[in-house]
Amino acid sequence: MFQPEHLRYVSSNNGIEVFNYDGIRVDTMTSAEKDGQYVYVGVDRNVPPQMLNEMLTWFGIDQLRNYTSRVFPDKSRFFYQKKAA
Repeated sequence: MFQPEHLRYVSSNNGIEVFNYDGIRVDTMTSAEKDGQYVYVGVDRNVPPQMLNEMLTWFGIDQLRNYTSRVFPDKSRFFYQKKAA
């Protein structure tokens, strides 16, 4: 289970907000593109499914709508979604 009170803000670098959640690095960002705004969330390792779902929701990924994810060889993951209008 994701517990927001364990989330610690680390820094901001070129629009990327960096957090630490019990040793898990979480990078977040929003961007404005021609077709709308997007939210991005990255985690540096494999996270249990329920915790990941709750974490994505906390940072603004609506899992009832389409979103895109990428898994990298080191088990880090990246998620993004266009924000609802």
